[in-house]
Amino acid sequence: MIKKAVNDFVLGMKLIKYGFRPKMNLGLCLFFIIIGVAVEIGSKGTEFLGIFYMLLSGLYAFQMIISMDISSFVQTSKMKRALQTSVPVITGAMVSFIVYTFVVIERLILASIYPESATAIINSLFMAILLVGITLLYEGICYKYFGLATGLMVIAVFGVLGVCNFLFDENTVVPIPTGAVVGIGYAVIFVFAIIAYALCRILYKKDLSKFAFKGILGKME
Repeated sequence: MIKKAVNDFVLGMKLIKYGFRPKMNLGLCLFFIIIGVAVEIGSKGTEFLGIFYMLLSGLYAFQMIISMDISSFVQTSKMKRALQTSVPVITGAMVSFIVYTFVVIERLILASIYPESATAIINSLFMAILLVGITLLYEGICYKYFGLATGLMVIAVFGVLGVCNFLFDENTVVPIPTGAVVGIGYAVIFVFAIIAYALCRILYKKDLSKFAFKGILGKME
């Protein structure tokens, strides 16, 4: 199983360059990473948006691979199932794992430099990883039911932000141990990636959402 996951990840990274407008999407991915780093520097790690922007790189990896599925070559390929399920999910999740590891190291360094802000630094990390979990679930549905997936994601995001804002309010702050937050982050990526994979498998035979692939279809017409 581990060998297959590694092989799917390697294959996914090789296939990214064949996705829809790879230079543009990689440019956007790099842009969000730079914005994320800028937010991290400006807020000294006390805001969740910086991490979230950086972790979106996993979603871009997923998107660039899944965009290939609209082609007749993939539709008639014996790897069609893998290219709509395991390859994009595992590639996106592995990218998220790698970026998250760097983010954790960065946040721990910031917490040691600014001990007075350590609680806010760790709590915002917790908020960001919950949002990443939502985007992983979004991946499992959006390319089959784009409208439904987008609506559910918006509701879930506002729900998570509302709960976290209450829990981490200055008057009701709930401190979470640093080790627990770090561990929860890895667990969220792992578990939600499995759920996303399961959703992709369940929805595999459903038609691809024309709305999700609207930009690609427009270029093919």
